[in-house]
Amino acid sequence: MKSRLLAGIAALVLAIVGALLVVSYAQGADTRAVQGLDPVAVLVVKNAVPAGTPWRR
Repeated sequence: MKSRLLAGIAALVLAIVGALLVVSYAQGADTRAVQGLDPVAVLVVKNAVPAGTPWRR
């Protein structure tokens, strides 16, 4: 009975540690994904723009 309790507690501790490691890895994934990229400014058109319309910032 005592060994089952200890095994259950050990399994629970390992599960918590594993979950924390996965969360920690996932939080750094975004940073690693955009590392070394050179972002640029873009324009987003919300309405149709007639041909020949001058562009101004």
